[in-house]
Amino acid sequence: TLIYSVVAIGLLLWCFFGTKERVNTQAAQEAEKLPASVRFGALIHNKYFLMILFASLFLAVYQTVNGTVATYYAQYILGNRDLLGALASFESIPQIVTVLVLSPFIAKFGKRNVALIGAIVAVIGTVSLFINPSALNLALFACVMRGIGKGCFRGVKYSMLADVIEYGAWKSGIRVQGLMVSATTAGQKFGSGMTSAIFGALMSLVGFAGTVTINAAQSQMLIGIYIIGNIIAWGGIGVLLIFYKLDKIYPRIITEMKQREAAEAEKAAANA
Repeated sequence: TLIYSVVAIGLLLWCFFGTKERVNTQAAQEAEKLPASVRFGALIHNKYFLMILFASLFLAVYQTVNGTVATYYAQYILGNRDLLGALASFESIPQIVTVLVLSPFIAKFGKRNVALIGAIVAVIGTVSLFINPSALNLALFACVMRGIGKGCFRGVKYSMLADVIEYGAWKSGIRVQGLMVSATTAGQKFGSGMTSAIFGALMSLVGFAGTVTINAAQSQMLIGIYIIGNIIAWGGIGVLLIFYKLDKIYPRIITEMKQREAAEAEKAAANA
């Protein structure tokens, strides 16, 4: 944990000192003065924002399944609750390594393709558990594959959100980055709460009460939630990414946005 914390702090500082703000703050301030209905209208008519929003929701489903269900999976299906640490490590380390080596692949294949490949890898790893849900080697393999998938998606998610903000400003003329980021975060919270509620309800249906041992029906339900929940999460992200085409038109968007800004600056100078 200490090593992970030191690495995380170092990466955050690297990100902070290596980032330059390029957002047109004046446009953002003007957007904040608009009626809420106008800003929300610009938000919901941005199809790529909706894709990122639902992808964030599915990511929250995955995180909740791994953060909650994995504990019971290790205890009851793998037979040792202490294996949770190994499962987490076999997922976290590949995720960190993937993020660190991702840049050249993003430059070559694009953000969407990298994220889509990650979702496919995560699904393949999780599906492998159907062979034998109680096999530790398969469980660890699935964790490695999901770690790679999560690294691919999270490595580009926030830069994709920045692209979506530019797309919205280009399409509607209204820049609503604050509202967009807040809505995405809210989507994650909703996904997390919804998944926790569904997990509790499903386990209650089979009479799960946290006892030392569980019966066959409870065991099958736990396996189903852990495996199918992850497949739904990463499959959902993958399906959304199939329809994400923003990478192809983004260079044209930036060119046209710069042309607009130059024209507005000339107009303002002429009126001065």
